[in-house]
Amino acid sequence: MKPFFRIWILDLLLPLLLTLLPSPAPAGDKEADLKRAEELNAKVMECIKTGKFKEGVPLAKEVIALREKHLGPEHPDVATGLNNLAMLLDAQGDYSGAKPLYERALKITEKALGVDHPRVATGLNNLAEILRAQGDYAGAKPLYERALKILEKALGAEHPQVATGLNNLAGLLESQGDYAGAKPLYERALKIDEKALGPDHPDVAIDLNNLAGLLWAQKEVGSARKLMSRGFGIVEKMVDNLLDVTSERERIELVRSQSFNFSYVLSLFTEDTDGVLTYPAALRWKGVVQNTLAAQRTAMLGSREPGLKEKFSQLALVRRSLATLTFMTPKPGQEEERLKTIKNLTEQKEVLERELSQKSREFRAEKSLMAAGLKEVCAQVHPAAALVDYLRYDRYAPPDASKGEKGKGTWTSSYLVFVLVGGVCEQPVRVELGPVEEIDKAVAEYRSRTEAGKSAKMIDNAAARVRELVWDKLIPHLGGKKWVWVVPDGSLSGVPFGALPEKGGYLLESYTFGYLGSATDLVRLAQRGDVKAEGTLLAGGIDYDLDVRVGADPTARPIALATRSAGCGPESVGKFEKLDGTGPEVEAVKKAVGKEKALVLKSGEATEEEFKKNAPGKKVIHLATHGFFAGGKCKSALDDTGKERRGTFEMEKAQVTGFNPMVLSGVVFAGVNAKRGATTGDDGILTAEEVAAMDLRGTELVVLSACETGLGEVKAGEGVMGLRRAFALAGAKSLVMSLWKVPDDETRQLMTDFYAQLAKDPKLDKPTALRNAQLKLIAEKRKKDGEAHPWLWAGFIAAGR
Repeated sequence: MKPFFRIWILDLLLPLLLTLLPSPAPAGDKEADLKRAEELNAKVMECIKTGKFKEGVPLAKEVIALREKHLGPEHPDVATGLNNLAMLLDAQGDYSGAKPLYERALKITEKALGVDHPRVATGLNNLAEILRAQGDYAGAKPLYERALKILEKALGAEHPQVATGLNNLAGLLESQGDYAGAKPLYERALKIDEKALGPDHPDVAIDLNNLAGLLWAQKEVGSARKLMSRGFGIVEKMVDNLLDVTSERERIELVRSQSFNFSYVLSLFTEDTDGVLTYPAALRWKGVVQNTLAAQRTAMLGSREPGLKEKFSQLALVRRSLATLTFMTPKPGQEEERLKTIKNLTEQKEVLERELSQKSREFRAEKSLMAAGLKEVCAQVHPAAALVDYLRYDRYAPPDASKGEKGKGTWTSSYLVFVLVGGVCEQPVRVELGPVEEIDKAVAEYRSRTEAGKSAKMIDNAAARVRELVWDKLIPHLGGKKWVWVVPDGSLSGVPFGALPEKGGYLLESYTFGYLGSATDLVRLAQRGDVKAEGTLLAGGIDYDLDVRVGADPTARPIALATRSAGCGPESVGKFEKLDGTGPEVEAVKKAVGKEKALVLKSGEATEEEFKKNAPGKKVIHLATHGFFAGGKCKSALDDTGKERRGTFEMEKAQVTGFNPMVLSGVVFAGVNAKRGATTGDDGILTAEEVAAMDLRGTELVVLSACETGLGEVKAGEGVMGLRRAFALAGAKSLVMSLWKVPDDETRQLMTDFYAQLAKDPKLDKPTALRNAQLKLIAEKRKKDGEAHPWLWAGFIAAGR
C-alpha cells in the first residue's frame, strides 16, 4: 500500500490560515511563548523525521499547550500540533492515543478551511489509517472514499494526490480480499502518476509494486514479475542518485528504508534460474554504502580538484575529535557540554561528507568502476575456487487469493546464500537456509560457549549445529572446490567457518577460507595497485600506563585475564593491563619478515600519534595490543527502533541517537590509562572511525593481533562496521583479525608461523598462509593434549586478498 504523506504542511500555509482566522499581534509573554512553540515544533518535526518518536512526544504536548493558551483551542496551528503528536503516537503503535487527536485535528480543519478542503482529505486519510491498523475496515472505508472525492473535486482527477487516495482505498479493499475492486484503482493510480510525475518517479515504483503484489496474490506471477522488475529498477536508480550527495549515516538510513523493495524482489524471484536475475541485484545492493564510501575515499585521496584535500583533512580532524570526545571521561558537570559538542561535531562531519560527495569528479568516475556486476566478479573467481555470498533478508509471502486468504501477507526474516563456482561462475545457485531466528540462536550459542571457555566437545557440538544450518546445504553446489571465498551477513559475520567440525576434524582441514565484506571487493582489490609501499611497522609490548601523572584513574577496573580485549567507552573500559606476550611476538615477527625493513614501536614509543605518523606507506602493519568491540554495551547511532509493516510493504524507522558505530571498536596504544579524559590530541584510543580517515593505499597486509578486532556494529547487507571495514576503506588489501578474545601464548605462536609462511613463499595468499599456521597449531595441540581446542586457534580469520 502506498503510504499517505502524513506530515501536514500547515506551517507552510500559516500566512493564509492567519488571514482566515485573524488574531491580535502577539506581545510580551505571548510573543515569547509563540516563538518557543515555533522552535519546539521544528524539533518535533525533526523527531518525526529521524525516528525519535518518544523524545518528540513531550515537545509536541508543550507546543499544543502554548498555542491553545494564546491562539485558542480551534486555531489551525493547534490542529498542526495535534496532528504531529498523533503521528508520534501512531508511529509507536499507540493507536488508541493517536485516534482522538486525529479526530480533533480533523474537526478544527473542517471548521477553519471548509469540509471540502484538501487538508481535510489529509485528516480523513490519517484517521482512516488508524482505523485500518486497528482492523476496523468498515469504519475506514467511508473515510477513504470521502477523502478521494474531496481530492478529485479540489485538485482534479489527474492529480498525484488523487493517486495516493486511490492507493489507500485500493489497499483497504485488498486487505478485505476484494481483489476485483482493488485492481482498477491501482491501475488508475499508476496511470496518473506516470503522466503527472514521469515513468521513473519513486511514486511510480510504489504503484508498480502495489499492483504486482495484488497480481502475485492472485497467482498471476508472470505479470507480477514484470511490474516488480520495473519498480525495483526505479528504486535502484533513486538510491544510486542519492548516494552521491548524502553523508554516510544518511546513506545507511536510505538503504535501510528501501530494503523492503530488495526483499520483495528476492521473495518473488525464487525459481532455479532466477539466480542470474537476482544475484546482480544483490551485488548492487549488498554493501552499497561501503562500496560507495570506498570509491569516494579513493577519489578524494587522488583528486587534484582545489580544496578537496583540505576538506578531507578537515573531515579527518573532525573524526579524530569526535572519537576523542566519545571516549573521554568528563569531569562532573561537563557531561551536557560534552554531548552537545559530540552532536555539533557529528553535524560538521556530515556536512563535510556531503560537500565532498557533491564536488568530487573523480569520485563519480571511480563509482562507475565500482558498479561491478556478475561478469566482473566472476572474472576474479579462480577456476579452482568458489564464492558463497550469504544474505539476510525479509521473505514475503502474499495471501493466497485462490484460497480466500485476506490480510497483509507474512514476512519472515531469513538467510539465503548465492553459490558461485569457478568455471561456471555466471550461473549462480541460490540456496535458502531458513529463518534468521534459528540460525542466529545457534550462532549465539556457539560464540557463547567459545568465549566462556567451555570444553572442546561442548563448543564443537554447538558449532556442528551452525554447520548443519549454514554450510551442509551448500556442499552439493560447490563443485568439489576446496578454496572458498565467504561473504558473510548478519550474525554469520562472527563465525570462523574453518572451525566448524566435520568427520572428527574441522572444515579448515578440508577447505581454505577467505573473507570479503562484499563480493565486489574482489573487483576493487584487482583494480587497486599503483601506490607503492615498503617496510613493516610493528607495535607491541606497549606501556599503557605511560606518564601516570597525567589524569590517571587509580580506581579503573583491571582486566583480569591476559587476553587481548577491552570494553567500550568511559563507562565500561577499565585499566588496560600489560600484555607480556606481545613484546616477544613483535620481535619474532621482525625476525620472520627478514629482509623487509621493520620499524618497531614498543613500550612508551608505541603511541597513537606515532602509529598514525608511520603507518602510511608501510607494506605490512602488525599491531599486538588490546582491541575492543562495544557490542551491546554501548548504544549505536544506527540501532533499529523497530519495523512497521503495512499492506504489502515494510517501512523502517531509523534511530539516529547514540554513538557513531565506527567509534565502538578499535585498538589502544601507549599511555591510554593515563590519558583517560583527554579532550584534545592523542588519547591512546584508535577507533575504526579514525582508521578509516588514514591513507593506507599500498599496504599489502594489516595484522590485528588483538581481540575482537574483526567485529563491529553488524548491519544486514552492509557487513561489519568496525575495524574490518575501516582498514579496507583506508586502502589495505588484506587483513588478519580476530573474532573473539584470544590467548596470549597461542597468538604469538600463530603469528610467528603465519609470517614464516609468507617469508618462505612471498606469493602465497594470506588466507592460505593463515590456514597453514592454524593447521600446524592444531597438529601440535592434538599431539600434546589429545585435542585442539578451537578457542586457541580458530579466532583469527583473513579478509581480502
